[in-house]
Amino acid sequence: MEQDIRFCKTPDDVRIAYATSGKGPPLVRVLGWFTHLEYEWENPLWRSGIDVWSANHLHVRYDGRCMGLSDRGVRNLGL
Repeated sequence: MEQDIRFCKTPDDVRIAYATSGKGPPLVRVLGWFTHLEYEWENPLWRSGIDVWSANHLHVRYDGRCMGLSDRGVRNLGL
């Protein structure tokens, strides 16, 4: 299984990284206190959960503002 990393842009032009894996009904992981899509994918502790959740769902994860692969140096850290 592979993850597909893409970027979307917020109304204030901040690029937010998100990744999808698996197939089926969508399951979105809620943002934690820190995220990094590539690190989670490569870390066996996180990867085992990702594999389980992706088995029957389109598992969607994202990096918050100034985290992981998303844009850094952003003034507004709100949603």
